[in-house]
Amino acid sequence: MSHSTETPTPQDPQLLMAEICTALTQTLSAPTTDHIDALQRQAALLNDLLYAVMRKNMERDVRRGFFDDDRLALALRIQKQCVDTLKAASAIEYMRGLSGGAPTPLFLRNKQKGMHK
Repeated sequence: MSHSTETPTPQDPQLLMAEICTALTQTLSAPTTDHIDALQRQAALLNDLLYAVMRKNMERDVRRGFFDDDRLALALRIQKQCVDTLKAASAIEYMRGLSGGAPTPLFLRNKQKGMHK
């Protein structure tokens, strides 16, 4: 009886992308009160999807010496969505910081003190 000493093959790229898309769908459809966490999970999944697409398609393109425009455009759209998601999370964090300690506008302070301008 012979024993196989082969190293395990990487997961099928198509299956990996399907799993990432399923996880992304679940993340996007799950009710949440922690929007920052949801956006960070979304960004991580988009990043995983970007690398899965690149591994599946672009390694072959590099060996051929040219890139398929559609595959490159898909990877760039995924990357842009990932960046936009992180920007949204950052904006929410920034606004949360403002709401806790934002200064009162001058006209409201004057109005509260009974000063009219």
